[in-house]
Amino acid sequence: MTVGPEPAEKRVGDSRFAVIIPTHNHGGRVAAVARKAMSLGCPVFVVDDGSTDDTAQVLRSVSGIQLLHHPVNRGKGAALVTGMHKAAEIADYAVTMDADGQHTPEDAAKAERFPISG
Repeated sequence: MTVGPEPAEKRVGDSRFAVIIPTHNHGGRVAAVARKAMSLGCPVFVVDDGSTDDTAQVLRSVSGIQLLHHPVNRGKGAALVTGMHKAAEIADYAVTMDADGQHTPEDAAKAERFPISG
């Protein structure tokens, strides 16, 4: 499920990038994290890993993300794999961010192959 229009892809040379955010019961934080991640200018895949709180409802209000859903909690690793499989359809590399806000998009600047412009 895509919520809103697909974002423009982020390219560095010939490489395409995406962001993957696995989430389970982070309804209070995940929308802000997803919106910040979109500032990187690349597709953002949010994997709702069977949340039982308001996470799914909150994410439907975030325009521009690629929303994936596990009907039951399968664990963070499974959520990352789901996101990576989907991101691999359009990207060569993926950056992951936790839904609780402990990572910021600026943290991606520390990755040698993912320079952030602006």
